[in-house]
Amino acid sequence: MTTIRTQVPPVPPAPLPHADTPDVRVWWWRIPDGAFSSSDLALLDRAEMENAHRKKSANAAAEYITCRATVRRLLAGMLQAPFSEISLGRKPCPECGSAEHGPPAVLTPASGRHLHISLSRSRGLGMLAVSGLPVGIDVERERDRCSAELVDKVLGPRERAIVLAAPEPVRTREFLRCWTRKEAVLKAVGIGIVTVLSELETHAGVPGPVEVTADALGSVSAWQVRDVEVPGGWTASIALPAGADGDVTVRPV
Repeated sequence: MTTIRTQVPPVPPAPLPHADTPDVRVWWWRIPDGAFSSSDLALLDRAEMENAHRKKSANAAAEYITCRATVRRLLAGMLQAPFSEISLGRKPCPECGSAEHGPPAVLTPASGRHLHISLSRSRGLGMLAVSGLPVGIDVERERDRCSAELVDKVLGPRERAIVLAAPEPVRTREFLRCWTRKEAVLKAVGIGIVTVLSELETHAGVPGPVEVTADALGSVSAWQVRDVEVPGGWTASIALPAGADGDVTVRPV
């Protein structure tokens, strides 16, 4: 793994969302290709260090290190706590109860346990969303085109017809908007991609916010999904419970 020895400025604190309030704080940050700072590495705990070394490539390890360190800095600023007190883990999976693959959570300090957080990264860009209500965020790097196989796997019949009718590069952007909406909703539900993506209708061709219905965990839930403004080259979406009228603040790190 390659290290760049640079000083990283402290992240200014942001207001802490209260429990059960719909306000959302969203951050995005650039991830250097295949590199990370020594100050980032110093913020990881032992389990995170081991996880970084298990990554299959230098790029994957660098992205993981940069993102975990950035998330810890942001949460430390929000919670007004030392970096060393920020412990990240998972809530129990709402489907099976396992803590191995539930949604991400702040374990310590106690002042952050009420927070709902969601993380995403995609080839050069990382994101964090924090709210008092369940939240899901997803970002995807844009590509030249989407394969027919991927379109068939991810999109439902109505979505597929709208996306495939659009010319490139609009077609691929619309596909990625559908994809990030689906992943954002499933992250907010708390289960991730363990369902058939093509069964989740995300209103292709319609600018956000849109309402998406998820039939998961034995019940139907409704989610408001918004498009998130990120740098050119990426597409991002955020999901909150339907009817949540809070402010969504997006800022770069």
